[in-house]
Amino acid sequence: MTRQSILIAASALLLIVAVSLSAQYGDQPYQWSPQRYWEGRPDFSRGEARGYFIWNDPDGWHVRWSTVNGERHRYAGTIRCNGTFYYVHPVGLDPADYFSLSSRGRIQFDTRVQHAEQDGVDFRMDMKATKVVFDLSMDGRQVPTHLVRVGATSLRPQFLPLRIDRDPANAGYWYNPAFPPR
Repeated sequence: MTRQSILIAASALLLIVAVSLSAQYGDQPYQWSPQRYWEGRPDFSRGEARGYFIWNDPDGWHVRWSTVNGERHRYAGTIRCNGTFYYVHPVGLDPADYFSLSSRGRIQFDTRVQHAEQDGVDFRMDMKATKVVFDLSMDGRQVPTHLVRVGATSLRPQFLPLRIDRDPANAGYWYNPAFPPR
């Protein structure tokens, strides 16, 4: 089989998958199922990765931001939910860093990370929360999406702010229509 034949076959397969997903979901919001892409820690190491890392596990939600050895960056952002945050714990912040739980559903931070540092926040949300939104910046600008990794598979969002919704039919299930099917 020639290389051109393989490319044509692969393109046809992708088209079939796209059409079947379109027919399956129609006007309904896309629900990433059954995999919960945000579960599990993304693969990153302090001092070897730059950007934001977001995941959920049995201990709650976790957000980390890190930089590569020798670099300095300013990480700032807001995490919002339409419920109440609880068990909110900043991680690795210096005294000069800003961190605030400004209302029950809003976390704000403004930190400087240099060399091999890693900062972050851990939190949980009450069962009334149906969405969580991560509005993230780096060095005074919205962070490029390729510097945001979500879940154990390190998926990257298509756009920011990143919004993840809780499925009303299943309180333990979250989804995000911003991530396309693979």
